[in-house]
Parts: sequence; structure tokens; C-alpha cells
Amino acid sequence: MKIFLTGATGYIGQAVGRVLAKGGHEVFGLTHSPEKSADLKALGVSAVVGDIKKPETFRQQADACEVLVHTAFEYGPEGVAADKTALDALISSAKSAKSPRFLLYTSGVFVLGNQKGAPAEETAAVQPVAAVAWRPAHEQTALSAAGGAVSAVVLRPGCVYGGRKGLYANMISSAVEKHSVQIVGDGSNCWANIYLEDLAQLYKLIIEKKPQKEIYHATDGGVETLQSAAEAILAAAGGGKVEHWPVEEARKKMGPFADAMTIDQRVSSEKAKKQLGWRPAMTSVVKNAPALVAQWRGK
Repeated sequence: MKIFLTGATGYIGQAVGRVLAKGGHEVFGLTHSPEKSADLKALGVSAVVGDIKKPETFRQQADACEVLVHTAFEYGPEGVAADKTALDALISSAKSAKSPRFLLYTSGVFVLGNQKGAPAEETAAVQPVAAVAWRPAHEQTALSAAGGAVSAVVLRPGCVYGGRKGLYANMISSAVEKHSVQIVGDGSNCWANIYLEDLAQLYKLIIEKKPQKEIYHATDGGVETLQSAAEAILAAAGGGKVEHWPVEEARKKMGPFADAMTIDQRVSSEKAKKQLGWRPAMTSVVKNAPALVAQWRGK
């Protein structure tokens, strides 16, 4: 299949592009930087230099692809508007095509808010943390594109771990370089997590099976406190201490994202397992901390 992928040089997008190309698909990856074209080529991905805020820079290539995958997000004051601009352009591309199109939009489990009881399924009411209060509307925009020859899926990954980017990579970096890990709050909360490679494989399954109109969660099923994850990472990195950052103080520097760091979630991905046959290979940050630290070190 011909696949257009936004955020192709990003943390998630790069892994998705590599897995799709390895699976025999023809992937066209959007990147801001011409200098990163070689990096994409090494993954088997054809670079499209453009900007998600400027659909005219990528629309022609999107129109030529049967699958449109949106993983890009630009952090900063224009990020939400840029996400909507790109999403609207991809929907317009899909709806104007003369043959079937499939749209896959990337959201996240933070739209569910705190989920302390039974693991939340895709039917759970959204109650997003302030940092992603805008996301449910974008999810609905993506799903509303489904109909006729257009299919649409919203994928909600958990906190992604693996490699040298992401929230857990920041913890590993601090553990290795400073022998300390700083976490917001007391660390008794549980993040709903997902290993990067398992997430990329789920993207591939969804794209190849093309559900008509669905939401899927992508989490590894583990229930581990942030404190236990930080301790395991420190032990794997050679030792150190966990430092607790009061939420009130963290807000002064991080804004609403500080509260997102204290989220306490149990999120189910049984739907993806049952409908798509997905089986995550890694299901614990704590048990795999030595491997994750080695990965970060490039070993």
C-alpha cells in the first residue's frame, strides 16, 4: 500500500515508518527538515519535505496515497491549531479521492483522565487532563470522516517507552547522567504504558486490517507505580535517588502538563487484542529496566 505519514522523523512516527516499510509498504514520510531525508531513506521511507501547518506542502503526496497516518504534533502555542489544520487537510484528501481511503489519527490515553478502577475500555467517557482538553474534539473530527469509501480509526497510545526519546527516556537520561530521577508528586500513581515497538506493530495491524470506524487503546496492561519504575531505572543505571517535585512547584515551570504527570490510569487494550490479534511483547517497565537503559545507551 502507499502510505502517507506525518511526523515521520518523530519518536512514534519514525518507528511506525520503519515497521511499515519493512512490511513491504511504500511509505512517504513528512518532515520539516531536508537534512533528515537521508535518515528516512535509511528506514526505507521516502521523504516529503513540508509543514503540517501548510497543507499545500504535502497535499499532492497525500492525495496519491490510500492510507493517511497522522502522528505529528508540534509542541508550543501553535500546536493545537497545527494539529487541526493537518487533520482537516488529510480528511479533505480522503473525501476527495475517487478510490477508498483510510485515515489513522493519533490521540492518547490522557483523554481518559484518571482511571483507578477496572481498566478503562474504549467506550469509557473522556475526561481529559487540562493539557489535552482539546483532543476529544479532534478525535471526533477524525471519526466523523468515516463513511462511504473513507474509513477512520483513532489510536490512543499510553506513555511510550523504549529508545532515546519520550518521558521514560528522560528519566533514564537523568538516572545515567545525574544519578537521580525527578518525578512530579509522590510517585504512587500508575501510568498506562506501551513499548514503542509494540505500538508500531499495532499501527501496522490497524492499517492492514482497515477497520471502518473504531477507537483503539494501545497499552501494555502493566500496573506499576511511577515510584517503582523510577527505582528500577535507577538500579539499572547504577544507583541513585528518586526526587519528588511537589505539583504546585512543578506547575510554575510545566504549566498544565505538571498535572498530567500525576495521572493515575488503568487502561484496557483487550479490544485491539481480540479484534486485531495484537500481542504486545513487552509488558513492564520495571522488569525490563536493564534492557531499556541498555537501549538508551545504544548497546
